[in-house]
Amino acid sequence: MWCVTVTIWVWLVRPAAPLLCKRTLRRAAPKAAPTDHAFASRKSWEDLGAPREAVRAVARRGFPAPTRCQALAYGAIAGGRDALVADQTGSGKTLAYLLPLVSRLRAAEERSPERPSPAPRPRGACAPRAVVVAPTAELAAQIGGVARELSDGGLRCRVRVATAARAAARDAATLRGACDVLVITPGRLERLLGDGTVSLRAATDVVLDEVDGLALADGGAALAPLRDLEARFVFVTATLPRTLEKTLRAEFPGLEVLKGPGLHRAPPGLDVRLVDCTPDASGESPDPTFSRKARALLTALGAGAPARALVFCNTIEGCRRAENALRRADRRGRARRVLAFHSALAPDKRRAAEDLFRGASRDAPVVLVCTDRAARGADFGGEAVDVVVLFDWPRDPNEFLRRVGRAARGGRAGAAVVLAAGATLPLARRVVADARRGADVAFAGDDDFWESADDG
Repeated sequence: MWCVTVTIWVWLVRPAAPLLCKRTLRRAAPKAAPTDHAFASRKSWEDLGAPREAVRAVARRGFPAPTRCQALAYGAIAGGRDALVADQTGSGKTLAYLLPLVSRLRAAEERSPERPSPAPRPRGACAPRAVVVAPTAELAAQIGGVARELSDGGLRCRVRVATAARAAARDAATLRGACDVLVITPGRLERLLGDGTVSLRAATDVVLDEVDGLALADGGAALAPLRDLEARFVFVTATLPRTLEKTLRAEFPGLEVLKGPGLHRAPPGLDVRLVDCTPDASGESPDPTFSRKARALLTALGAGAPARALVFCNTIEGCRRAENALRRADRRGRARRVLAFHSALAPDKRRAAEDLFRGASRDAPVVLVCTDRAARGADFGGEAVDVVVLFDWPRDPNEFLRRVGRAARGGRAGAAVVLAAGATLPLARRVVADARRGADVAFAGDDDFWESADDG
């Protein structure tokens, strides 16, 4: 029996650090990536004990050697032990758990090809051997894509994906037959268990990807069906609040806690810059903070000619305002294409935006104005994000790292521009200073409390 404690996080404010850049940003071009080898492990897949077909499969995906995160996680997951895998965005966590998990499932099947399932499944139900739960449809689709690529590369496994973005009839057709790995969102899991489409009687492994987000969503209620499951658990996250770690350690006494070297740090190739958008007393417009932010955003997008830029806002309404400001500044759409990505859009429109963003170039740049939905699993197909702009200061400390981590992924170079004003400015100064010097962006306080501040 396990549960996840839900708390309100308040990030305590420390004394302000010096302002790190001018109010107008003239250079947002990414700096060169560092030459150290913090991203790649010195071990090979063979050193970790990966089977031959697994090595071939990852080589075809462009991973001839593991990242440090992947090397750290392989032994525990391949050995069938409960594990918590935590490392920065873009460190290769999806492959870090999928490769050893699928390799172990394959090995068990080869040892006992005629072995019956641990429990008979209800007639017609999909009974996966492993369940991967992801908080968003985009992340679930991305995980399913990686698993299918491994299967196509020679590490055979039967993969199914079920999300709320898919029609119920399509799910019913897709989920027929044998299944090794089911990738699913929490709401869909609850519904398909309820109507008998999915059974967990054969499940021996459960992965909770982005476990911090899953724990907070609806108080973790959608994860209730997993609590009494006799299975091995893997928890995956890019940020690890102390309260969550403490809860998981208590509920899983033998849990192996595997923290990558980049946890709670900005990517080493990321150039982070802060723009003070605090208005003066001149009364320049009805909403002077927004006006200054809009001008700073245009300056950031004009510097370095980025092909792909992400602009993060806290709300859907904020996205619409920022999107409208960009469109008004370029009414003919000659400078860049502006797209939106948030939950108010239909799934097919979000997928279309992802496709257009992937296909962007310096001759045809694209700006994606988004909520934190894009910070948790939007699939850009490995294409580099040149610059990330935090139009709004995030309400949660975890989201700062997730947002800026969309640039400079996989050892690449990238830039992040933080727009802050008013009460958020002292905190933004400290956090950006930590990120710039490669320090741990520490969550102050034993309970990782977060004190929200308003830009206004």
